[in-house]
Amino acid sequence: MLDQVKKTVRDSFIYSIGNAANKLVGFVLLPLYTSSFSLAVYGLIALLDTISDLLVTFSSFGIIEGFTRWYWDKESEGKQKSLFFSVFAFSLVTTLIFAVVFYILLGKYSFEIFSVTITNKTILLFLGSVITNVMLSRILILLRLQQKAVQNLIFNVLKLVFVLGSTIFFIVELDWGMDSVFISRLIGQSIVLIILFPMFIKNCEFKLEFGIIKSMLGYSLPLALSGSMGLVFAISDRWLLKGMTNLDVVGNYSLAYRISNIIKLIVVRSFVHAYFYGYCKQMFNEKNYRFFSKTATYFSYLLVMVGMAIIIFSKEIIVLLAKNPDYYGSINILPLLILSISFSGLVQILVFPLQKYKKSKIMSITVISAGLLNIGLNILLIPIWGGIGAALATAIAQFAIVITYLILNKRFGDYKYEIGKIILLFGLGTIISILAMQLGSIPLEIRIPIKLIMIGAFPFILRLFGFYEEIELLRIKQSWQKWRNPKNWIENIKKFNFR
Repeated sequence: MLDQVKKTVRDSFIYSIGNAANKLVGFVLLPLYTSSFSLAVYGLIALLDTISDLLVTFSSFGIIEGFTRWYWDKESEGKQKSLFFSVFAFSLVTTLIFAVVFYILLGKYSFEIFSVTITNKTILLFLGSVITNVMLSRILILLRLQQKAVQNLIFNVLKLVFVLGSTIFFIVELDWGMDSVFISRLIGQSIVLIILFPMFIKNCEFKLEFGIIKSMLGYSLPLALSGSMGLVFAISDRWLLKGMTNLDVVGNYSLAYRISNIIKLIVVRSFVHAYFYGYCKQMFNEKNYRFFSKTATYFSYLLVMVGMAIIIFSKEIIVLLAKNPDYYGSINILPLLILSISFSGLVQILVFPLQKYKKSKIMSITVISAGLLNIGLNILLIPIWGGIGAALATAIAQFAIVITYLILNKRFGDYKYEIGKIILLFGLGTIISILAMQLGSIPLEIRIPIKLIMIGAFPFILRLFGFYEEIELLRIKQSWQKWRNPKNWIENIKKFNFR
Protein backbone atom coordinates (compact mmCIF):
# COMPACT_ATOMS: atom_id res chain seq x y z
CA MET A 1 0.00 0.00 0.00
CA LEU A 2 2.86 2.37 0.79
CA ASP A 3 4.13 2.22 -2.79
CA GLN A 4 0.67 3.18 -4.05
CA VAL A 5 0.53 6.08 -1.61
CA LYS A 6 3.95 7.29 -2.73
CA LYS A 7 2.97 7.09 -6.41
CA THR A 8 -0.31 8.89 -5.80
CA VAL A 9 1.42 11.63 -3.80
CA ARG A 10 4.16 11.96 -6.41
CA ASP A 11 1.75 12.23 -9.35
CA SER A 12 -0.52 14.46 -7.28
CA PHE A 13 2.39 16.83 -6.69
CA ILE A 14 3.15 16.97 -10.42
CA TYR A 15 -0.51 17.50 -11.32
CA SER A 16 -0.78 20.19 -8.65
CA ILE A 17 1.95 22.16 -10.41
CA GLY A 18 0.24 21.63 -13.76
CA ASN A 19 -3.17 22.65 -12.44
CA ALA A 20 -1.65 25.63 -10.69
CA ALA A 21 0.04 26.65 -13.95
CA ASN A 22 -3.25 26.19 -15.78
CA LYS A 23 -5.09 28.63 -13.53
CA LEU A 24 -2.23 30.58 -11.97
CA VAL A 25 -2.60 33.29 -14.57
CA GLY A 26 -5.85 34.36 -12.89
CA PHE A 27 -4.10 34.81 -9.54
CA VAL A 28 -0.97 36.43 -10.95
CA LEU A 29 -3.10 38.92 -12.83
CA LEU A 30 -5.45 39.74 -9.94
CA PRO A 31 -3.57 42.95 -9.02
CA LEU A 32 -3.76 44.00 -12.68
CA TYR A 33 -7.44 43.06 -12.94
CA THR A 34 -8.42 44.84 -9.72
CA SER A 35 -6.57 47.99 -10.73
CA SER A 36 -7.77 47.97 -14.38
CA PHE A 37 -11.34 46.67 -14.03
CA SER A 38 -14.16 47.98 -11.88
CA LEU A 39 -16.01 45.58 -9.57
CA ALA A 40 -18.85 45.47 -12.12
CA VAL A 41 -16.56 44.51 -15.02
CA TYR A 42 -14.84 41.87 -12.90
CA GLY A 43 -18.27 40.53 -11.97
CA LEU A 44 -19.24 40.43 -15.67
CA ILE A 45 -16.10 38.42 -16.53
CA ALA A 46 -17.00 36.03 -13.72
CA LEU A 47 -20.51 35.54 -15.13
CA LEU A 48 -19.11 34.83 -18.60
CA ASP A 49 -16.75 32.30 -17.03
CA THR A 50 -19.75 30.48 -15.57
CA ILE A 51 -21.18 30.21 -19.09
CA SER A 52 -17.82 28.86 -20.26
CA ASP A 53 -17.90 26.23 -17.52
CA LEU A 54 -21.42 25.22 -18.53
CA LEU A 55 -20.44 24.89 -22.19
CA VAL A 56 -17.36 22.82 -21.39
CA THR A 57 -19.33 20.55 -19.06
CA PHE A 58 -22.46 19.88 -21.07
CA SER A 59 -21.49 20.44 -24.71
CA SER A 60 -20.02 16.91 -25.00
CA PHE A 61 -22.88 15.31 -23.06
CA GLY A 62 -20.48 14.12 -20.38
CA ILE A 63 -18.63 11.82 -22.75
CA ILE A 64 -15.33 12.52 -21.00
CA GLU A 65 -16.66 10.67 -17.93
CA GLY A 66 -17.30 7.68 -20.17
CA PHE A 67 -13.91 8.06 -21.82
CA THR A 68 -12.03 7.88 -18.52
CA ARG A 69 -14.16 4.89 -17.47
CA TRP A 70 -13.81 3.00 -20.79
CA TYR A 71 -10.22 3.78 -21.80
CA TRP A 72 -8.74 0.90 -19.77
CA ASP A 73 -11.87 -1.26 -19.98
CA LYS A 74 -11.58 -4.73 -21.59
CA GLU A 75 -14.20 -3.65 -24.14
CA SER A 76 -11.76 -1.00 -25.43
CA GLU A 77 -8.66 -3.19 -25.49
CA GLY A 78 -6.71 -2.46 -28.68
CA LYS A 79 -9.10 0.36 -29.60
CA GLN A 80 -7.70 3.20 -27.50
CA LYS A 81 -6.55 5.26 -30.49
CA SER A 82 -9.83 5.06 -32.38
CA LEU A 83 -11.71 5.63 -29.13
CA PHE A 84 -9.74 8.83 -28.45
CA PHE A 85 -10.39 10.09 -31.99
CA SER A 86 -14.10 9.33 -31.64
CA VAL A 87 -14.33 11.19 -28.34
CA PHE A 88 -12.36 14.17 -29.67
CA ALA A 89 -14.48 14.43 -32.84
CA PHE A 90 -17.73 14.09 -30.90
CA SER A 91 -16.62 16.75 -28.41
CA LEU A 92 -15.57 19.19 -31.14
CA VAL A 93 -18.77 18.87 -33.18
CA THR A 94 -21.13 19.19 -30.21
CA THR A 95 -19.17 22.12 -28.76
CA LEU A 96 -19.34 23.99 -32.08
CA ILE A 97 -23.11 23.50 -32.22
CA PHE A 98 -23.56 24.84 -28.68
CA ALA A 99 -21.19 27.73 -29.42
CA VAL A 100 -23.36 28.82 -32.36
CA VAL A 101 -26.47 28.71 -30.18
CA PHE A 102 -24.81 30.81 -27.46
CA TYR A 103 -23.47 33.28 -30.05
CA ILE A 104 -27.03 33.95 -31.21
CA LEU A 105 -28.40 34.20 -27.66
CA LEU A 106 -25.66 36.45 -26.32
CA GLY A 107 -25.74 38.62 -29.43
CA LYS A 108 -29.45 39.30 -29.09
CA TYR A 109 -30.02 39.30 -25.34
CA SER A 110 -26.77 40.36 -23.65
CA PHE A 111 -28.36 43.43 -22.05
CA GLU A 112 -31.30 41.44 -20.71
CA ILE A 113 -28.91 38.81 -19.31
CA PHE A 114 -26.11 41.00 -17.91
CA SER A 115 -27.67 44.49 -17.69
CA VAL A 116 -24.92 45.66 -20.09
CA THR A 117 -24.47 45.24 -23.84
CA ILE A 118 -21.63 42.97 -25.00
CA THR A 119 -20.18 43.49 -28.49
CA ASN A 120 -20.07 40.73 -31.10
CA LYS A 121 -16.27 40.92 -31.04
CA THR A 122 -16.20 40.10 -27.32
CA ILE A 123 -18.65 37.24 -27.80
CA LEU A 124 -16.56 35.73 -30.63
CA LEU A 125 -13.35 35.97 -28.60
CA PHE A 126 -15.10 34.44 -25.60
CA LEU A 127 -16.55 31.51 -27.55
CA GLY A 128 -13.27 30.97 -29.40
CA SER A 129 -11.51 30.60 -26.05
CA VAL A 130 -14.15 28.06 -24.98
CA ILE A 131 -13.74 25.92 -28.11
CA THR A 132 -9.94 25.82 -27.92
CA ASN A 133 -10.21 25.01 -24.22
CA VAL A 134 -12.38 21.96 -24.97
CA MET A 135 -9.99 20.72 -27.68
CA LEU A 136 -6.91 21.16 -25.49
CA SER A 137 -8.52 19.59 -22.43
CA ARG A 138 -9.32 16.40 -24.36
CA ILE A 139 -5.65 15.91 -25.24
CA LEU A 140 -4.48 16.68 -21.71
CA ILE A 141 -6.98 14.16 -20.32
CA LEU A 142 -5.43 11.53 -22.60
CA LEU A 143 -2.03 12.29 -21.06
CA ARG A 144 -3.51 11.79 -17.60
CA LEU A 145 -5.08 8.48 -18.62
CA GLN A 146 -1.68 7.39 -19.89
CA GLN A 147 -0.26 8.63 -16.56
CA LYS A 148 2.16 11.02 -18.27
CA ALA A 149 2.13 13.53 -15.45
CA VAL A 150 5.33 15.32 -16.42
CA GLN A 151 4.19 15.94 -20.02
CA ASN A 152 0.88 17.20 -18.68
CA LEU A 153 2.80 19.63 -16.50
CA ILE A 154 4.98 20.89 -19.35
CA PHE A 155 2.06 21.75 -21.60
CA ASN A 156 0.12 23.43 -18.80
CA VAL A 157 3.14 25.59 -18.03
CA LEU A 158 3.47 26.52 -21.70
CA LYS A 159 -0.17 27.54 -21.74
CA LEU A 160 0.42 29.68 -18.65
CA VAL A 161 3.36 31.48 -20.24
CA PHE A 162 1.52 32.31 -23.46
CA VAL A 163 -1.73 33.36 -21.76
CA LEU A 164 0.04 35.44 -19.14
CA GLY A 165 2.24 37.27 -21.64
CA SER A 166 -0.67 37.92 -23.99
CA THR A 167 -2.91 39.25 -21.22
CA ILE A 168 -0.34 41.74 -19.96
CA PHE A 169 0.32 42.92 -23.51
CA PHE A 170 -3.34 43.44 -24.42
CA ILE A 171 -4.27 45.15 -21.14
CA VAL A 172 -1.18 47.29 -20.58
CA GLU A 173 -0.03 48.05 -24.13
CA LEU A 174 -3.24 48.00 -26.16
CA ASP A 175 -5.76 48.78 -23.41
CA TRP A 176 -8.30 46.31 -24.82
CA GLY A 177 -10.08 46.01 -21.49
CA MET A 178 -12.23 42.92 -20.95
CA ASP A 179 -11.46 41.59 -24.45
CA SER A 180 -7.85 41.10 -23.33
CA VAL A 181 -8.88 38.25 -21.04
CA PHE A 182 -10.55 36.19 -23.77
CA ILE A 183 -8.17 36.83 -26.66
CA SER A 184 -5.24 35.88 -24.43
CA ARG A 185 -6.86 32.56 -23.56
CA LEU A 186 -7.59 31.95 -27.23
CA ILE A 187 -3.99 32.64 -28.24
CA GLY A 188 -2.38 30.62 -25.44
CA GLN A 189 -4.57 27.56 -25.94
CA SER A 190 -4.19 27.66 -29.73
CA ILE A 191 -0.39 27.75 -29.57
CA VAL A 192 -0.27 24.73 -27.24
CA LEU A 193 -2.73 22.89 -29.49
CA ILE A 194 -0.38 23.42 -32.44
CA ILE A 195 2.57 22.12 -30.39
CA LEU A 196 0.53 19.05 -29.36
CA PHE A 197 -0.67 18.28 -32.89
CA PRO A 198 2.02 15.61 -33.61
CA MET A 199 1.14 13.83 -30.35
CA PHE A 200 -2.54 14.07 -31.25
CA ILE A 201 -1.91 12.38 -34.61
CA LYS A 202 0.25 9.69 -32.97
CA ASN A 203 -2.55 8.73 -30.59
CA CYS A 204 -5.33 8.74 -33.18
CA GLU A 205 -6.78 6.14 -35.48
CA PHE A 206 -9.23 7.90 -37.76
CA LYS A 207 -12.09 5.54 -37.12
CA LEU A 208 -15.34 6.21 -35.31
CA GLU A 209 -16.23 3.67 -32.62
CA PHE A 210 -19.99 4.12 -32.76
CA GLY A 211 -20.73 1.06 -30.60
CA ILE A 212 -18.46 2.09 -27.75
CA ILE A 213 -19.57 5.73 -28.02
CA LYS A 214 -23.17 4.57 -27.67
CA SER A 215 -22.29 2.58 -24.54
CA MET A 216 -20.32 5.49 -23.13
CA LEU A 217 -23.17 7.92 -23.72
CA GLY A 218 -25.59 5.54 -22.00
CA TYR A 219 -23.32 5.69 -18.97
CA SER A 220 -22.36 9.34 -19.18
CA LEU A 221 -25.65 11.03 -20.10
CA PRO A 222 -27.08 10.77 -16.58
CA LEU A 223 -23.74 12.06 -15.29
CA ALA A 224 -23.78 14.84 -17.90
CA LEU A 225 -27.26 15.83 -16.80
CA SER A 226 -26.34 15.76 -13.13
CA GLY A 227 -22.99 17.42 -13.84
CA SER A 228 -24.61 20.19 -15.84
CA MET A 229 -27.40 20.61 -13.33
CA GLY A 230 -24.82 20.53 -10.57
CA LEU A 231 -22.86 23.22 -12.37
CA VAL A 232 -26.01 25.27 -12.92
CA PHE A 233 -26.71 25.00 -9.21
CA ALA A 234 -23.07 25.81 -8.40
CA ILE A 235 -23.05 28.95 -10.53
CA SER A 236 -26.57 29.95 -9.53
CA ASP A 237 -25.13 31.83 -6.55
CA ARG A 238 -23.46 34.39 -8.82
CA TRP A 239 -26.52 34.74 -11.03
CA LEU A 240 -28.87 35.03 -8.06
CA LEU A 241 -26.52 37.60 -6.54
CA LYS A 242 -26.63 39.53 -9.81
CA GLY A 243 -30.44 39.38 -9.90
CA MET A 244 -31.02 40.10 -6.21
CA THR A 245 -28.16 42.59 -5.67
CA ASN A 246 -25.80 44.00 -8.33
CA LEU A 247 -22.59 43.32 -10.28
CA ASP A 248 -20.46 44.88 -7.52
CA VAL A 249 -21.56 42.17 -5.07
CA VAL A 250 -20.90 39.58 -7.78
CA GLY A 251 -17.40 41.02 -8.16
CA ASN A 252 -16.60 40.65 -4.45
CA TYR A 253 -18.06 37.16 -4.34
CA SER A 254 -16.15 36.17 -7.48
CA LEU A 255 -12.83 37.35 -6.05
CA ALA A 256 -13.41 35.21 -2.95
CA TYR A 257 -14.49 32.31 -5.16
CA ARG A 258 -11.34 32.58 -7.28
CA ILE A 259 -9.10 32.54 -4.22
CA SER A 260 -10.98 29.60 -2.68
CA ASN A 261 -10.44 27.73 -5.95
CA ILE A 262 -6.77 27.44 -4.99
CA ILE A 263 -7.83 24.34 -3.06
CA LYS A 264 -9.68 22.91 -6.05
CA LEU A 265 -6.77 23.55 -8.41
CA ILE A 266 -3.77 22.64 -6.29
CA VAL A 267 -5.26 19.99 -4.00
CA VAL A 268 -8.53 18.52 -5.32
CA ARG A 269 -7.94 18.22 -9.05
CA SER A 270 -4.32 17.23 -8.64
CA PHE A 271 -5.00 14.51 -6.09
CA VAL A 272 -8.09 13.20 -7.85
CA HIS A 273 -6.32 13.04 -11.21
CA ALA A 274 -3.39 11.15 -9.71
CA TYR A 275 -5.64 8.81 -7.72
CA PHE A 276 -8.50 8.15 -10.13
CA TYR A 277 -6.62 6.64 -13.04
CA GLY A 278 -4.82 4.22 -10.74
CA TYR A 279 -8.11 3.50 -8.97
CA CYS A 280 -9.76 2.47 -12.24
CA LYS A 281 -7.07 -0.15 -12.80
CA GLN A 282 -7.23 -1.57 -9.26
CA MET A 283 -10.83 -0.97 -8.17
CA PHE A 284 -11.75 -4.69 -8.12
CA ASN A 285 -8.59 -5.77 -6.28
CA GLU A 286 -9.55 -6.47 -2.66
CA LYS A 287 -5.93 -6.02 -1.55
CA ASN A 288 -6.31 -2.28 -2.22
CA TYR A 289 -9.47 -1.70 -0.16
CA ARG A 290 -7.53 -0.40 2.86
CA PHE A 291 -5.63 1.94 0.54
CA PHE A 292 -8.91 3.33 -0.83
CA SER A 293 -10.22 3.88 2.69
CA LYS A 294 -7.05 5.56 3.96
CA THR A 295 -6.96 7.75 0.85
CA ALA A 296 -10.14 9.54 1.96
CA THR A 297 -8.51 10.22 5.35
CA TYR A 298 -5.21 11.45 3.89
CA PHE A 299 -7.07 13.57 1.37
CA SER A 300 -9.26 15.14 4.06
CA TYR A 301 -6.09 15.94 6.03
CA LEU A 302 -4.66 17.74 3.01
CA LEU A 303 -7.92 19.62 2.35
CA VAL A 304 -8.18 20.85 5.93
CA MET A 305 -4.52 21.90 6.19
CA VAL A 306 -4.57 23.95 2.97
CA GLY A 307 -8.05 25.34 3.59
CA MET A 308 -7.20 26.32 7.15
CA ALA A 309 -4.05 28.12 6.02
CA ILE A 310 -5.99 30.15 3.42
CA ILE A 311 -8.76 31.06 5.90
CA ILE A 312 -6.28 32.07 8.59
CA PHE A 313 -4.47 34.39 6.16
CA SER A 314 -7.58 35.42 4.20
CA LYS A 315 -7.32 39.09 5.14
CA GLU A 316 -3.64 39.31 4.22
CA ILE A 317 -4.18 37.46 0.92
CA ILE A 318 -7.02 39.69 -0.28
CA VAL A 319 -5.33 42.93 0.77
CA LEU A 320 -2.21 41.79 -1.10
CA LEU A 321 -4.01 40.74 -4.29
CA ALA A 322 -6.72 43.40 -4.51
CA LYS A 323 -5.26 46.86 -5.05
CA ASN A 324 -8.71 48.45 -4.98
CA PRO A 325 -10.30 48.65 -1.46
CA ASP A 326 -13.70 48.10 -3.08
CA TYR A 327 -12.75 44.40 -3.27
CA TYR A 328 -12.16 44.01 0.50
CA GLY A 329 -15.76 42.92 1.02
CA SER A 330 -14.67 39.46 -0.14
CA ILE A 331 -12.73 38.88 3.12
CA ASN A 332 -15.85 37.78 5.01
CA ILE A 333 -17.07 35.60 2.14
CA LEU A 334 -13.87 33.60 1.64
CA PRO A 335 -13.96 31.29 4.73
CA LEU A 336 -17.36 29.82 3.87
CA LEU A 337 -16.36 29.27 0.25
CA ILE A 338 -13.20 27.50 1.44
CA LEU A 339 -15.38 25.18 3.51
CA SER A 340 -17.70 24.45 0.59
CA ILE A 341 -14.76 23.74 -1.75
CA SER A 342 -13.31 21.35 0.85
CA PHE A 343 -16.60 19.46 1.12
CA SER A 344 -16.81 19.39 -2.68
CA GLY A 345 -13.31 17.91 -2.84
CA LEU A 346 -14.20 15.15 -0.40
CA VAL A 347 -17.25 14.35 -2.52
CA GLN A 348 -14.99 13.62 -5.49
CA ILE A 349 -13.29 10.85 -3.52
CA LEU A 350 -16.49 9.44 -2.03
CA VAL A 351 -18.09 9.16 -5.46
CA PHE A 352 -15.57 6.61 -6.81
CA PRO A 353 -17.22 3.49 -5.33
CA LEU A 354 -20.53 4.59 -6.83
CA GLN A 355 -18.86 5.02 -10.21
CA LYS A 356 -17.29 1.59 -9.80
CA TYR A 357 -20.74 0.00 -9.64
CA LYS A 358 -22.14 2.42 -12.23
CA LYS A 359 -24.71 4.00 -9.90
CA SER A 360 -24.97 7.03 -12.14
CA LYS A 361 -28.71 7.52 -11.59
CA ILE A 362 -28.32 7.68 -7.82
CA MET A 363 -25.42 10.08 -8.24
CA SER A 364 -27.53 12.27 -10.52
CA ILE A 365 -30.45 12.36 -8.08
CA THR A 366 -28.11 13.29 -5.23
CA VAL A 367 -26.43 16.14 -7.12
CA ILE A 368 -29.72 17.54 -8.45
CA SER A 369 -31.35 17.38 -5.00
CA ALA A 370 -28.40 19.17 -3.40
CA GLY A 371 -28.50 21.76 -6.17
CA LEU A 372 -32.15 22.49 -5.55
CA LEU A 373 -31.33 22.83 -1.86
CA ASN A 374 -28.56 25.26 -2.78
CA ILE A 375 -30.88 27.44 -4.86
CA GLY A 376 -33.54 27.45 -2.15
CA LEU A 377 -31.03 28.47 0.50
CA ASN A 378 -29.61 31.15 -1.81
CA ILE A 379 -33.05 32.67 -2.29
CA LEU A 380 -33.57 32.60 1.47
CA LEU A 381 -30.14 33.83 2.62
CA ILE A 382 -28.97 36.31 -0.06
CA PRO A 383 -31.55 39.01 0.91
CA ILE A 384 -30.31 38.72 4.52
CA TRP A 385 -26.53 38.41 4.16
CA GLY A 386 -25.72 39.01 0.48
CA GLY A 387 -22.51 37.28 -0.62
CA ILE A 388 -22.02 35.67 2.80
CA GLY A 389 -25.49 34.12 2.52
CA ALA A 390 -24.68 32.71 -0.92
CA ALA A 391 -21.43 31.18 0.38
CA LEU A 392 -23.23 29.65 3.39
CA ALA A 393 -25.88 28.13 1.11
CA THR A 394 -23.19 26.50 -1.03
CA ALA A 395 -21.38 25.06 2.00
CA ILE A 396 -24.59 23.52 3.39
CA ALA A 397 -25.46 21.96 0.01
CA GLN A 398 -21.99 20.42 -0.39
CA PHE A 399 -22.12 19.06 3.16
CA ALA A 400 -25.45 17.41 2.32
CA ILE A 401 -23.80 15.57 -0.59
CA VAL A 402 -20.96 14.37 1.66
CA ILE A 403 -23.45 12.89 4.15
CA THR A 404 -25.49 11.27 1.37
CA TYR A 405 -22.45 9.69 -0.31
CA LEU A 406 -21.21 8.32 3.01
CA ILE A 407 -24.59 6.64 3.52
CA LEU A 408 -24.59 5.28 -0.04
CA ASN A 409 -21.03 4.01 0.29
CA LYS A 410 -21.98 2.12 3.41
CA ARG A 411 -24.64 0.39 1.33
CA PHE A 412 -22.75 -0.24 -1.91
CA GLY A 413 -19.05 0.10 -1.02
CA ASP A 414 -16.57 -2.66 -0.27
CA TYR A 415 -14.55 -0.78 2.34
CA LYS A 416 -15.14 1.46 5.33
CA TYR A 417 -14.10 5.07 5.58
CA GLU A 418 -12.60 6.48 8.79
CA ILE A 419 -15.53 8.80 9.41
CA GLY A 420 -14.51 9.65 12.98
CA LYS A 421 -11.09 10.87 11.86
CA ILE A 422 -12.58 12.89 8.99
CA ILE A 423 -15.00 14.60 11.41
CA LEU A 424 -12.09 15.32 13.77
CA LEU A 425 -10.08 16.91 10.95
CA PHE A 426 -12.84 19.25 9.80
CA GLY A 427 -14.02 20.05 13.33
CA LEU A 428 -10.58 20.91 14.68
CA GLY A 429 -9.67 22.85 11.52
CA THR A 430 -12.85 24.91 11.85
CA ILE A 431 -12.18 25.76 15.50
CA ILE A 432 -8.59 26.88 14.82
CA SER A 433 -9.72 28.95 11.81
CA ILE A 434 -12.42 30.74 13.80
CA LEU A 435 -9.96 31.54 16.58
CA ALA A 436 -7.40 32.86 14.08
CA MET A 437 -9.99 35.12 12.43
CA GLN A 438 -10.39 36.97 15.73
CA LEU A 439 -6.83 38.29 15.44
CA GLY A 440 -7.63 40.85 12.73
CA SER A 441 -7.11 43.91 14.95
CA ILE A 442 -3.68 42.80 16.21
CA PRO A 443 -0.66 44.49 14.55
CA LEU A 444 0.63 42.61 11.49
CA GLU A 445 4.09 41.89 12.92
CA ILE A 446 2.49 40.08 15.87
CA ARG A 447 -0.47 38.59 14.00
CA ILE A 448 1.56 36.71 11.37
CA PRO A 449 3.75 34.69 13.81
CA ILE A 450 0.71 33.74 15.92
CA LYS A 451 -1.15 32.50 12.84
CA LEU A 452 1.86 30.47 11.68
CA ILE A 453 2.10 28.84 15.12
CA MET A 454 -1.61 27.93 14.98
CA ILE A 455 -1.16 26.24 11.61
CA GLY A 456 1.99 24.42 12.72
CA ALA A 457 0.29 23.16 15.89
CA PHE A 458 -2.50 21.41 13.98
CA PRO A 459 -0.68 18.08 13.30
CA PHE A 460 0.50 17.88 16.92
CA ILE A 461 -2.98 18.56 18.32
CA LEU A 462 -4.28 15.71 16.15
CA ARG A 463 -1.81 13.38 17.83
CA LEU A 464 -3.31 14.26 21.22
CA PHE A 465 -6.63 12.94 19.90
CA GLY A 466 -5.07 9.64 18.76
CA PHE A 467 -5.43 10.46 15.08
CA TYR A 468 -2.29 8.66 13.87
CA GLU A 469 -1.69 4.91 13.76
CA GLU A 470 1.65 3.55 14.95
CA ILE A 471 2.76 2.74 11.39
CA GLU A 472 1.89 6.29 10.33
CA LEU A 473 3.95 7.77 13.15
CA LEU A 474 6.85 5.55 12.10
CA ARG A 475 6.61 6.69 8.46
CA ILE A 476 6.43 10.33 9.54
CA LYS A 477 9.57 9.86 11.63
CA GLN A 478 11.38 8.17 8.74
CA SER A 479 10.34 10.96 6.33
CA TRP A 480 11.57 13.60 8.76
CA GLN A 481 14.93 11.88 9.05
CA LYS A 482 15.16 11.65 5.27
CA TRP A 483 14.20 15.24 4.44
CA ARG A 484 15.30 17.28 7.46
CA ASN A 485 18.73 18.02 5.96
CA PRO A 486 18.42 20.36 2.92
CA LYS A 487 21.74 19.01 1.61
CA ASN A 488 20.01 15.68 0.86
CA TRP A 489 17.04 17.16 -1.00
CA ILE A 490 18.54 16.99 -4.48
CA GLU A 491 19.62 13.38 -3.98
CA ASN A 492 16.21 12.43 -2.59
CA ILE A 493 14.40 14.09 -5.48
CA LYS A 494 16.54 12.16 -7.96
CA LYS A 495 15.23 8.92 -6.47
CA PHE A 496 11.69 9.77 -7.52
CA ASN A 497 10.59 7.83 -10.56
CA PHE A 498 9.13 10.62 -12.71
CA ARG A 499 7.82 8.61 -15.63
